[in-house]
Amino acid sequence: MSGTITVKGTGTVKVPPDTVTVSFTLTAKAMEYREMMQLAEQKSHALHGALADAGLNPDDLRTGSCNINTNYEHLPDEHGNYRPVFSGYVSTQTAVLELPLDLNRLGRVFAAAEQSGAEPELSLSFTVKDRFALQERVLTDAAQKARKNAEILAKASGVTLGALQSVTYHDPQHEPLSATRCNLVGMAKGAAMCDGIAINPEDITAEETAVFVWEIE
Repeated sequence: MSGTITVKGTGTVKVPPDTVTVSFTLTAKAMEYREMMQLAEQKSHALHGALADAGLNPDDLRTGSCNINTNYEHLPDEHGNYRPVFSGYVSTQTAVLELPLDLNRLGRVFAAAEQSGAEPELSLSFTVKDRFALQERVLTDAAQKARKNAEILAKASGVTLGALQSVTYHDPQHEPLSATRCNLVGMAKGAAMCDGIAINPEDITAEETAVFVWEIE
């Protein structure tokens, strides 16, 4: 009577990132709502224009998020009690630009952002362009490891490994990212943009798991 053997295979592949995602955060503040919206629009147009002037395609700039909030400060009254006092409206927009990991091109992005006058805060993350090719490599590694372990277990147990009966896999749908992150904010942002920064991001470690069931005789 035949039985089955179930083996979990975990594939792991390390690759250097070839793509950088640049996130621009634009903030506009004003006491009047209309003034705040006009300022937010001006900053957005200024950033798009500066990127175009630098030879980049501003149409590649995608909206990541957009938030508008009322702002309050907690100030003391005549009795020393702190109360919320309306201090205007705040708009926070995030735009995302995905580029090949080319330091010269990234330098042009930094310079354009600084020269735009929009005063964006920047953050960088690193990934690979062809996610499906990477996933194929990882799943192939998982299948090969599972097969090898199944053969070892079958031999050690004195049985013969038969046909593959089933494979169970749940695609996690996560983006492969390097652990390296870069944030350019505050007073140091302008200098970093103008002088350039040396970037050598960590390799991406991609991992996938699947469960394989073989017949044994």
